[in-house]
Amino acid sequence: MNERSKTPEHMTKLLTAVLYVFAVLLLPGLMEGTEGSENDSLGKYRKSGIQAPEVSPNPYGRLLVYTWGIGGARVARPSNPSATPPNIVEIPSKFSSQDIIHISFSGHSAFLLRSGELLTAGRNDSAGGGGRGSPPIDDSGQLGRDGDINSALPVTLPDNAKVTATSCGRYHTVALTSTGEVLTFGLNDRGQLGRSGILGSTTRSCGCDSGGNCNCSNDSTSNSKPGSACIGGSTCRSGIATKVLFDGKILGFDDKCKAKAECQLNTRAVAVAAGRYSSAAVFEDGTLVVWGLIACGTASELLEKNEYTESSDIRSKLLHDPNFAASPRNIRLDPPPKEGVKILDVALGYVHLVVLTSDGSVYTCATGFDGYAGIVKQKNELTSGLGRKIDSVEEALKLQKVLFHSSSNEFIEVSTGRCHVLARNKAGEVYSWGCSRKSLGRTSGEQEEPGRVKGAIEDEYISSVASGEYFSLVSSLTGKVYGWGSSSNGQLGQISSRDEEIPFPIDDIKGKVVRVSAGYQHAGAIVGI
Repeated sequence: MNERSKTPEHMTKLLTAVLYVFAVLLLPGLMEGTEGSENDSLGKYRKSGIQAPEVSPNPYGRLLVYTWGIGGARVARPSNPSATPPNIVEIPSKFSSQDIIHISFSGHSAFLLRSGELLTAGRNDSAGGGGRGSPPIDDSGQLGRDGDINSALPVTLPDNAKVTATSCGRYHTVALTSTGEVLTFGLNDRGQLGRSGILGSTTRSCGCDSGGNCNCSNDSTSNSKPGSACIGGSTCRSGIATKVLFDGKILGFDDKCKAKAECQLNTRAVAVAAGRYSSAAVFEDGTLVVWGLIACGTASELLEKNEYTESSDIRSKLLHDPNFAASPRNIRLDPPPKEGVKILDVALGYVHLVVLTSDGSVYTCATGFDGYAGIVKQKNELTSGLGRKIDSVEEALKLQKVLFHSSSNEFIEVSTGRCHVLARNKAGEVYSWGCSRKSLGRTSGEQEEPGRVKGAIEDEYISSVASGEYFSLVSSLTGKVYGWGSSSNGQLGQISSRDEEIPFPIDDIKGKVVRVSAGYQHAGAIVGI
């Protein structure tokens, strides 16, 4: 790369960044006593925008959230649900004095308060199809509550749990608690909740998903009585936040340990992610666990054990055996990393999984599915979002390292869109790759190979990144927001039929932006005022 990193100007910017990180991320833990120390054990693991540590207490006075894009229920502004310009989220008066410290968006929105309470707004159905041609259901439950979908209202949490991070999937939500437990709620048609649910209701026996796949459901559960227990099936769902249980034997540890006690997964979860039909969690010891419709890291291992043949691909079993799909499965880096290196964070898109490790490396693998519950059989169709070349389907399903040509190869944040990735390194630079050129913020270089995003952000230290469906956002140390990609629904703060291919400033936000988040067609930012 260029020599800019060696100039005094760059050193000044880097020193400023270090002071910012100390003031915003480290100093709170030293000052807050019980609340700060409770999160200290998690903070060193959650360095990505997905599982961001608390940005509190902040030097601004208050932390609010601005939302923009598509409008309606998901922007959580009942009195002003317009798509643009960006405006402040409205929360109930009983929470009005609290900072919002973490946000996650999809077709719905989640807002985490400093108290550990979780508010949600937006879609609570699966219109557009839960699976390939599955009939949409009216109560898929991703809000984790009943009531007004236009307002940010609290989720009922079990055992007075306090949430520390959350991730919104297409029609489900995963939350991490202060005690390291994982909660899920929402659609469970492909086992993405990692547990059982109950059958919901649908008034339509046929449906079309957003990929244009239309058919009538032949799902055996579609005629079952609503309220019955289920794992998988087009109307299986759970609107109540419930713990996922992780059993060492189910995870396949029993053939790798000598004593029963060594087979138990007793460590705390430190990061979570939700994708299209899948979910993931990272534990304190670096163990990565996935469940739902995802074959990443599992297909080659099971084939090598001769449990399945190529003709009976494990992906077929995941599709047709919901109990198997819903069972949490441990997956590993391939090849194994150096001793002491472990997984810190995870992100999930429609078709890919990305992890961040303690040495600053980025690893990727394909889910093995097309995002619409269809098996991808051609290797060239499995490259989206991998950032690396593959020679076979099996290689795409391995969790392998991405190589960067960067002045700093220590990455500290990753974010996934539908089929693209943003990665931020310690120098505040952003790299992108994936299936959609407009989502990458750069007009040159190979799409599926990591390339640096420059333009308006080249001289900024980027402090957070977020990948939407076909658009991207970043925030800078100076408190600005930039975006690029699709803007047809106001994702970039203004409605335009023209895509922005390079970083574009998003105005109309009063205050200093601390962190950004991107959903399918809407976005938001935590802002200090």
